[in-house]
Amino acid sequence: MTTLSLTSIAFATGVPEPKANIILTFNAPVTAGSGEIVLRSVYNDGFPVLTEDIATSGRITIAGNTVTLDPSVDLSFGGRYQVIFPSGLLRDAAGGTLDQAYDTVVATSLSPVALRLDGTGGEDRLVGSNLADTLSGNGGNDDLEGWDGNDTLHGGGDNDTLLGGDGDDLLFGGDGNDNLYDDSGDNVLSGGAGNDFLTAARGTNKLSGGAGDDVLVVNGGAIMDGGDGDDLLHVNSADSDVTASGGAGRDVFAFAPRLASVVTITDFATGAGGDVLDPYQLFSDAPAANLFTTGHLRLQQSGGDTLVQIDLDGAAGQQSGFRTVVALRNTKADTLTSDNFAQGMSPSGSSKGMTLHGTAERDYLYGGVLDDTLDGGAGDDLLVGGAGNDALDGGAGRDLFWSDAGNDVVAGGAGLDSASYTALLSSVRITQVDGATRVEDLLGNQGTDLLTGVERIRFSDLSWALDVGIDGDAGKVYRLYQAAFDRKPDAAGLGYWLSVTEFGSSMESVASSFTQSAEFRKLYGDTPTNAELVTRYYSNVLHRAPDAGGYAYWVDVLDRQLASASQVLNHFSESRENVDAVAKIIGGGFEYKPFTWSID
Repeated sequence: MTTLSLTSIAFATGVPEPKANIILTFNAPVTAGSGEIVLRSVYNDGFPVLTEDIATSGRITIAGNTVTLDPSVDLSFGGRYQVIFPSGLLRDAAGGTLDQAYDTVVATSLSPVALRLDGTGGEDRLVGSNLADTLSGNGGNDDLEGWDGNDTLHGGGDNDTLLGGDGDDLLFGGDGNDNLYDDSGDNVLSGGAGNDFLTAARGTNKLSGGAGDDVLVVNGGAIMDGGDGDDLLHVNSADSDVTASGGAGRDVFAFAPRLASVVTITDFATGAGGDVLDPYQLFSDAPAANLFTTGHLRLQQSGGDTLVQIDLDGAAGQQSGFRTVVALRNTKADTLTSDNFAQGMSPSGSSKGMTLHGTAERDYLYGGVLDDTLDGGAGDDLLVGGAGNDALDGGAGRDLFWSDAGNDVVAGGAGLDSASYTALLSSVRITQVDGATRVEDLLGNQGTDLLTGVERIRFSDLSWALDVGIDGDAGKVYRLYQAAFDRKPDAAGLGYWLSVTEFGSSMESVASSFTQSAEFRKLYGDTPTNAELVTRYYSNVLHRAPDAGGYAYWVDVLDRQLASASQVLNHFSESRENVDAVAKIIGGGFEYKPFTWSID
């Protein structure tokens, strides 16, 4: 017995595909079953072109082993359409249904003639031909594809995506944040207003960002103009001349390694608030240092221009020498400062890097390879030092510090702050030095850091708690754990109960959970008298016999129900006598295994 299945889907011949019916061919003769067949565009948010009931529709014809669909509207050239139908849509002669539900795609070919297409005020997808087309998106977030030929594409308002294709194309983004791409030919790309992304590969291209903070990327010869705003101009490769102008605003010029031709920048602004060069990207493997110091980079005055020159293997190498990669027109070399180089690199050779300040909100601050200063301010911030000897200050809030190579000084500030390392706990040495915590990587990978105001340290396997004083949650949890069970707390249990307190549970609530546990009942008995309970508290918590006054006081408190057993346990745990005794054990912190909550 043959299982009924779809064998092909194609357009009827004799008419252009957008007007042609769609023919579905099966491996056996079919009859109508039940259900709907849907034809919808893969683009334009899945707009349905046809939705018809197989049993009643006049736009579906069944003949032998074929089903013909007659859409009520013409399809688009260069379109892709889904044909969707359930397994019960058709039956074979034996009454069997299709082997599966189907969701298959049919594509129309490109137009045989040049097109002039205008979009609507909504979201449109316009596809050209292999000839010289003119496509205008008008309003809405539109997708315009020129394909081959010398095309002209206008995005219009809103956020559009324009793809030129082969040929010498003109791409105009218009208003909105647009994406313009062209990968062949000699093209003109103009972003217009908004924060636009323009990229051109091969050929000789002209890119203009217009107003807004734009990104311009070229892979061949080009004239680049950032226009107004803080722009990024990136030269991926230059096999022929590239001339770049940042325009108004603070612009960044970045480069890929091994440029074949010199990049000329016509309006580089020097000094504080000026433009920025990123020479690190000129090297496949740049050293984590000031490149002026290592002999990889230098500035040479040539008449009124400054030449930026690189030596690929630096002062220590013998294989290459200095060559010019960037020319800054009408620029004096001695006016360039650390403000004009990525990561705050100074032509003087200083190791000082960037100084970054956060806001009152959550900030993400990233250092570079030099000695950076990062100040998070208020808010729950992430500060990543990078290489170099960095100064990281979280300020108020719950901050996280990522330490990398170098010897960093980390100040947590107010809030529950954590420092994170990729090392194993066993590969570091943690000591207390003049009120700070010293974290030394014994393998030498992440340097030696000094932490103040940091409550937790995360390693790749375990964590370390530093908030062990009388007011620290970690110290309270450790003391209560040991007080309740008269043993050293296990790392996993500590991790769990620390996470509970971090989510807002009080120590009284934790103590109540301890006194209701099986381990507590096993140690103290199922129903101890108040006298027995107090005696055991003195023995297990303070490790001594009760004094007469203290014993009488706490038994009276329990007898008169002035406090619960868990509250009294908490008082013993946080007594000065117990705090001082446990401090001898955990004064430098303790390890625990972080607990991860799962959300079902």
